[in-house]
Amino acid sequence: MMDNKLRTVGIPSIDETPWGTHFCQFYETKDDLIDLLVPYFKTGLENNEFCLWVTSTCVDENDARRAMTETMPQFDRYVQDGRIEIVPVTDWHLKGGGVDFDQVLQGWIDKHAQALARGYDGMRVTGDVPCNIATLPKASWKDFAEYEQLLDKTVREYKMLLLCTYALDKCEATAILDVVQYHQFALIERKGTWERIESAELKRTKAELKKLNDQLETLVDERTVQLKATIDELRNEIAMRKRAEDDLRRSDDHLRLVIDTIPTMAWSVLPDGAVDFVNQRWMEYTGLSLEEALEEPTRTVHPEDLPRVMKEWFVSMAAGEPYEDEMRLRRVDGEYRWFLIRTVPLRDEHGNIVKWYGTSTDIEDRKQAEAHLQFFKHVIDQTHDPIYWLSPEQGFCFVYVNEAACRHYGYPAEALLRMSVPELDPNYPIEEYEKFWQDLKTSKSRTFETLHRRSTGEVVAVEVTSNYVTLGGKEYVAGTIRDISERKRAEEIQARFLERVISAQEEERRRIAQELHDETGQSLMFLLVGLRTIQDSRTLKEVKAQAARLRKVTSQAMKEVQRLAHGLRPSMLDDMGLGAALKRYASDFAHAHRIAAEVDTIGLAGERLPVHIETALFRIAQEALTNIVKHAAAKRVSILLNRHVSDIQMVVEDDGIGVELRSDPKSAPSSFHMGLYGMSERVSMLGGTIAIESARRKGTTIHVRIPLERNTT
Repeated sequence: MMDNKLRTVGIPSIDETPWGTHFCQFYETKDDLIDLLVPYFKTGLENNEFCLWVTSTCVDENDARRAMTETMPQFDRYVQDGRIEIVPVTDWHLKGGGVDFDQVLQGWIDKHAQALARGYDGMRVTGDVPCNIATLPKASWKDFAEYEQLLDKTVREYKMLLLCTYALDKCEATAILDVVQYHQFALIERKGTWERIESAELKRTKAELKKLNDQLETLVDERTVQLKATIDELRNEIAMRKRAEDDLRRSDDHLRLVIDTIPTMAWSVLPDGAVDFVNQRWMEYTGLSLEEALEEPTRTVHPEDLPRVMKEWFVSMAAGEPYEDEMRLRRVDGEYRWFLIRTVPLRDEHGNIVKWYGTSTDIEDRKQAEAHLQFFKHVIDQTHDPIYWLSPEQGFCFVYVNEAACRHYGYPAEALLRMSVPELDPNYPIEEYEKFWQDLKTSKSRTFETLHRRSTGEVVAVEVTSNYVTLGGKEYVAGTIRDISERKRAEEIQARFLERVISAQEEERRRIAQELHDETGQSLMFLLVGLRTIQDSRTLKEVKAQAARLRKVTSQAMKEVQRLAHGLRPSMLDDMGLGAALKRYASDFAHAHRIAAEVDTIGLAGERLPVHIETALFRIAQEALTNIVKHAAAKRVSILLNRHVSDIQMVVEDDGIGVELRSDPKSAPSSFHMGLYGMSERVSMLGGTIAIESARRKGTTIHVRIPLERNTT
C-alpha cells in the first residue's frame, strides 16, 4: 500500500499534497515558468526526492541550470550526484521525431522505479507540452487527451508528483478546460499570485464523497422505513429537477428569441467555454455567419487585446465570476471600435453554471471623448497660471483645480476640492462673495485684485479673472489667478525710489541754492560794491587797486560755479570721455573723503562710447562711491573699466566691512539697497546685468555689464 504522507510542494498556493498528485500550470512568459519551477524543485531536492525536469522550448537546459544555481549555489553538486536530471524536451517527448505517448508514460514509471531503488522517498517531475495544442488535429487531440487521462490514473499509484506545464498562448479556451479536467487541479496566475483551481471532476468527487459519507451515516442510524422515505424524496427531487430542466430549456428558447431581436450584440457560452449562440446584431456588425462565429468566436478581437482578454476571461470562467472588460472588435468594413464586454453566469438551483450570457456595448465615442478630455486636462495642467471652477450650489467650493492652483495655494487637489473661496480669500467672506456672484451673473466676466491665503499662512496679492459659465444646466464660476505680489512689491519700491529721487533732487536744489547764496551770491555782492567803489575812485591808482581785488573775487566766483557744475555733470565727461572723467572724480573723492581710490581702463583708447552709456556708467560709479562713504568704512576702492567687442564691463571693489545682501535689492527700503536699486534700474534700461558680491568684513564688489551692439544701433 502506497504511503499517504503529505509532501511539501514549495509553491505558495499549495502547502502540502499526497504522492500521486497530477496537476498543471498555465504560464504566459518564461519568467512565470521559472518562478514556479525553481522553488518546486528546490523543495524536492531538500526533501530526498529524485527530480526530473523535462525542459521546454521556452526554457532550455541552460536556462534551467542558471535559474537553479542562482537559488541553490550547491546545485551543481546535486546534478553530479544524480539527484536531479534536466532533459531537453526533444530527448524525452520527441524521440524519433514524433510523440509516442505510451513510451513517454513508461519512461516516467521506469524513472520512478530507479529512484526508489536508489533510496529516494519518491520522484518529482515536470514536463512541458511539446506542441501547440491549439493547432492539433482532432485525432491527435484525442490521443493527447487519452494520454493525460491515463497518466492521471497511473500517477495515483506511484510515489510521484507530476506537474505538466502549458503555454497559455498555445491553448484555446475549450482546450484549457479539457486540460484542467484531466488534472487534479491547475495553477493560474491571478493579480500577481498563483491560485489553485480544481478540476470539475475533483470538485464533483469531493462533493459526492461528502454526500455519500453523510448518506452513509444516515443509513447506519436510520431504520429501513427512513431509508424508503429517503428514496422517495430522491425520486421526487429527480422529477423536480427534470421539470426544472424542461422549464429552463423553454426559457432558454424564449431568451434566444428576445436576444436575437434586441439592438445590441449578445451571445451565450456553454460551461466548457464553447460559444453556442450569437444574435443577429452580432452577425451584422462582424459580417460573419453563425457557423463562422461559432467556429472561431475570437477572430474579430484586436490582436493586441486578444492575449489579455483570453487570460482574464479564462480566470473569470474558472472562478465562476462575472466578467467585464474593454476591447476592440473588428467591424465588417475592417474598422476596429471599442466595446464594453459584460458576461454573467446562469446557475441552476444548486449553484452549478449551466450557461454564460454576454453583451457588447459600443463605447467608441466615449473612448474618444475621454481621450480628448485627457488631452485638454493635460494642457490645462501644464498652464502656468492657476485655473479653477466653483459651484454656487456647493457653497462656492472648488469642483476643479489644475496643478498650478495646487502649487499656488500649497494644498493637494483633494484638500482644495473640499474648500471654498472664503477660506482662502480674506476679502470675500461668504456674504460678500454672494454679492459678487449676483454681479457676475449680470456682467458675465470680472477682473479684480485681491488677497489669497496660502497653506503656510502667507497672504499674497493676486489678480483674479472670473467668468460666469453654464454646463449641463448648472451654473459655475470659472476663472484664472495670477500672482501679482512681485509686481506690487516692485510698484511699492518704485514709488519709494521715485520719492527718494524727488527728495534728492529737492535736497540738491536746496544745496545749490544755499551755495549760490553763500558763495556766489556773496562774491557777486562784493563785485557790485567794488564796482561802485571804482565809480567813486578819484585816482587811476585807486581804480587799478580796486580792479585787482575784483579780479580775484571774480576768479573765485567762477571756480565756485565750475565746482557746482562739475557736481551736476563734469564737463570732462563730455570733453575727454568716461575714463578721464572717472579718474578726475576718483581723485576728488579720495581728497574729500581720505579714501584711496584708483581707476584702471582697458580698451577705452579708441572710439568713444555712446553718450548714454558713458553717462549711465558714470552715475553708477558715483552711486557706488556714495554707498562706500555711507556704509562701507573702507580704506581703499578701485574701479576697473574693460571694453570688449560686444560689451563693456565695470567692476567697483572696496575693502570695507561688507553687508549682508537681501535676495532682491528692490524689496528693502534702506538707503544702501535703494542705491543698488537705482543702479539696477540704470543697467536694466540698457539691457545689461549687475551682480553684487558682499559678506561681513570681506568688502563689496559690484560687477556691471552693458552690451554694446544693442546700444549702438
